[in-house]
This record gives sequence, structure tokens and C-alpha cells, in this order.
Amino acid sequence: MFSYQTSHRILFFFVLAFLFAAAPAWAQEEDLKPTYVTARLFVVRTQRNQEPLTNQLFRLRTAAQTDDEKWLSNMQKAYPAASGVALLRTQQLRLFMIPKPGILMVGDPMRPHLEFQFLIAQGLRDDDSINTTAIIDANFYGGPKAAHPVPMSMANNGFEIAPGMSYFFTTDGLRLKHDVYTVYFRDRSFAPILEQYDHYLVLSLTVDADKPSAWSFDATKSAELQSKASKKVEPVWSDEVKNNKFFGKVQVRVEIGADGKVANANIWESSLPEGNLQALAAARQWEFPTTELAGINSPASALLTFAIAPPPPPKAPEKAAPTDKTPATEKSQGQAKPAEKKTTATKPPVKRRNK
Repeated sequence: MFSYQTSHRILFFFVLAFLFAAAPAWAQEEDLKPTYVTARLFVVRTQRNQEPLTNQLFRLRTAAQTDDEKWLSNMQKAYPAASGVALLRTQQLRLFMIPKPGILMVGDPMRPHLEFQFLIAQGLRDDDSINTTAIIDANFYGGPKAAHPVPMSMANNGFEIAPGMSYFFTTDGLRLKHDVYTVYFRDRSFAPILEQYDHYLVLSLTVDADKPSAWSFDATKSAELQSKASKKVEPVWSDEVKNNKFFGKVQVRVEIGADGKVANANIWESSLPEGNLQALAAARQWEFPTTELAGINSPASALLTFAIAPPPPPKAPEKAAPTDKTPATEKSQGQAKPAEKKTTATKPPVKRRNK
């Protein structure tokens, strides 16, 4: 028989061996634990050819960003030389500590497009303690990845993150000329005033403390709900929108209380940033029949879409019908169908960077 001391030694070594064997599995389980983040893409503008905006990383407590106006105010303080702060895109992502990024894509993936890639990994502080680090890459692809696997780097950044915190930054690589900005972010809605500015993209990352609640109404059901609203308020578009004949759409995420009234609203996506605040003010006044919310936990979440349609294409000038006196060569030229002009998206003015 084993002595008490010997048996305990054997038990100790058995437990130690078990811990070493289980450690990789536990580490893998920790790596596969999701981190929920919300990525946002803002735009700010400066007069052309001004000094670049700071590339400083800004940190904010998410709880203090109670509404869109708070976000805009803090960004204006961060970039006092800029104007026109507005949200363009929002996307909720679930990230793991694996080399597979969450992606916010702008454009058609089968054509030239932009990708903002988000990774998380373990990092080391100066005192060798472990932290969680976010790694963000902004890339331009010249077409589908199968044909253009190597992108042009626009910007990259890595920084420590923590739950309940929000971060944002821009760099000179995220400064776009007016034509690129118009093609990729404004559905080609153009006005000469846009030529006066450089347009900076500002990347923001919020680390959510909990898993975001699922949408109560998806895009299709949101459109149906919007059509059934009991109180509809349309945006009063600003003079800037009307005078420049901008078009596009603004989508507002709304949370609807049990009484059918909008309790909270935030811009979700916009190709008409000059109209964001007007769309937000309108969305906050909408009301819905409580029967449409039956069986849904309060608050219900949905998207309201406000749009200005693009102007119709100009009519082609009518050509006089050829007469019998018209020479045959002139007839053929007059009846010939003009060749279609193919247009392609302008590539961002970025240089390939060595990482």
C-alpha cells in the first residue's frame, strides 16, 4: 500500500499533468470567446491642401456617448480645424482571437472597393501583463479578391481596448479627394462645393460590454413597419441639401417603446450626410400602432429610411427625321446608335505601403 505522503505526491503529479493537458483547450476556449464591437465610419472635411489632421487615437467612455449629437460634438473637439462631421456607416461585429477579421465593406466586392478589417489579439503591456489589442486595416482592392488578392494599404492602427470604451482616429491615408468620396460614399451625388474640401474618413470602434440585442425588424420588415406608422414626420431638408441638389438616403435605427413611440434614435447608415440631423429629428417623432409590436419585447428595434431620389437623366435631344432629300451618308450617321460610354469607379489616391 502507498503511504499517505506518497499517495499525495502521486495525486499532485496527476493533477499537474491534467492541468498541462487541459491548458491548451482552456486557452483555445478563451480565444474562441467572442468580443462584440460596433464599428463606425465618420467623415470630416477640411479645406483642400490644408495641414493633415492629427493621427492621434482618441478614447471615450461609451456610456457618455448618449446620442449622435454627443459623438459629433466630441469629434469636433478632436478635429477643430474640420467641419461637416457626419456618420456614414455602422456595423456590429463579432470578433474572435483568430486570424479572420470582421469586415466593414464599402462598394461592390466584384468591383474596386474598400475594406475596413478588424482583428483582436492578445498583447503585452510594458509590465508584461496581458491585454486585448485591436488591429485595424483599411485597404483598397482593385477588384474581386480572386483577381486582386494584394490590396493597397490606406491605413492601419493597433491599440489596447477595454469593454465599455470607444476609440476613434484618422490618418492622412484616409484623406479622400472629392471624386473618390462621391463614388464610394455618396452614390455619385455630386455638387461643385465638394471640390473645395478634402474628405477624411474617421474610424471608430466601440467595445460592447454585452452581446447586442437582435433586431426586432430586419430590413424588409422595417420597410413594412414604416409604411404602417400611425404618425409619419418627413425630414425638413436643410438649405445645403436643397441648394446643392444632393440626393441619397439616410437610415435611422429607432427603438420603439410599448406605447408605439420612438424612445431612441441613431443614424445607422447614410449617403446623404448633410441630411443626417434632419432625418434624426424626424425619426424621433414617429409613432406606430401597438398592434404591430404585439409579442415583441420592448423596446423594439427597426430601421427608418428617408431618401431623396436622384434627378432623372437628361433627355437626349431629338433628331430630325431624315427626308428623301437627305444624302445617304447623312442618313446613316443620323440613324447610327451612339456608342455607350463605360464608367468605372475612380481609385482612391493611395500609395502601396509596406507593413
